[in-house]
Parts: sequence; C-alpha cells; structure tokens
Amino acid sequence: MRTVLSTAVSNINRMKPEFETAGKNAGQGFINGINSKLGGARSAGRSLGLAALEAAKKALDSHLPGIHPSGRNVGEGLAIGVNNSIVPAAQAASGMIDEVIAVSEKGVDAFEDWINEKQYYGELSLMDELAGWENLQRSTGPAVRSG
Repeated sequence: MRTVLSTAVSNINRMKPEFETAGKNAGQGFINGINSKLGGARSAGRSLGLAALEAAKKALDSHLPGIHPSGRNVGEGLAIGVNNSIVPAAQAASGMIDEVIAVSEKGVDAFEDWINEKQYYGELSLMDELAGWENLQRSTGPAVRSG
C-alpha cells in the first residue's frame, strides 16, 4: 500500500508543469473571452446611438400633432419620451451588469483556485501572487474585488 501511495504522489508531482500550464491557459482564455466581446459591445452601443439619432431626426421632420414647426414642443416631448424609457433602459443595463459581474466572479474564483493549488504545492511566491492579482485586476477592471 505504501508503494502505491508513494508512486501516486510521485506521479502527481511530475505533473506539476502540466497543472501550471492548464491554469495559465484557463486564465488567458478568460481574458481572451472578455476581450473578444469588447468590439461587439462598442458596435452595439454605436448602433443604438445612431438609431436614436435617426429617430430624433425623423421626429423633428415629421408633422405630428404637438410638434410645432419651430421645434417649440420638442423638448417637452423628448423629456416625456426619456422618462417613459427610464425603467426599461435601467432594467436592461442592470441585467447586462449582472452578467458581467457573474463572469468576472468566475474568473476571480478560477484565479483563486489556481493560487490555492500553487500555494499547496509550494510553487507560488508572494511576488508571483501579487503580479497575478494585479494582472487580474487590470483585465477585469476596478469594480471587481475578491472578498
């Protein structure tokens, strides 16, 4: 029994580099995944802004009742429209923020697991840990903090 246990421990110890590589790949994959969606988020925001601009231009050019050709009532109508859109816009933003936080928390959890494993095997210096946390903070932004 002692030989089997000793062999198992020896085999696991030989696999340390593979565990380290897997941890690095997981962390980099998380970073790459978030970065891959930034362009799409920018594009969607730009499209939303352009659509709002076009809608405003059409409203100003229209002959709807209540909109005076001089544009006198446009401000009031805009204020009413904005107020009517606050709740749906806030709900959509809140849902998006919740999803970003959930994804970020998963990344922090994976990073903490990696640190715990490295500490368990005595392969993590304080400098490496600090550098890892700083890198994670740069990639997730200042709003994500580990508790």
